[in-house]
Amino acid sequence: MDSKCLTTQKKLSAYLDRQLAEDKCREIEQHLRQCPLCFKEKEMLERSWELLDNIKSESLSPAFESEVWQKIYVHEQEKNKSFLGKILNLTPATAAAMILLGIISGGYLGNELIYKKAILNNETNNSVAQQDTLFYLESFDDLPVDSVGVVLLNGSKKG
Repeated sequence: MDSKCLTTQKKLSAYLDRQLAEDKCREIEQHLRQCPLCFKEKEMLERSWELLDNIKSESLSPAFESEVWQKIYVHEQEKNKSFLGKILNLTPATAAAMILLGIISGGYLGNELIYKKAILNNETNNSVAQQDTLFYLESFDDLPVDSVGVVLLNGSKKG
């Protein structure tokens, strides 16, 4: 299948609906006379439209649309009542602000707890608080030997 076939097949629906300019229609007709594959594709598309035209459409009750909208409204009201629904309706900016606030307040509270511990132990020396901070940071486990983090850290040290 060459590029002319692809171009023709992309435009077949518009061609059959008479939505193309006259010169484009002539190009497609000329190609269809020369290409059995594209001609067969056009025949299948026409047959599909004929079959679709013969399908009976179901009639809907006059109240169908209002019933659907009522169900959507009830569903939205129930979703907004639940706590989870309210959380899920947050905008990305609000969610990001809440996460940032949590990180900042966690860091602040962590530092306050370390300093209050030093004050309660009558240790006003900042080095004690710094030692506690280092202790908390050292309590994290080392990265596994073959982990991506180790590879990245070692790679950054080489460069």
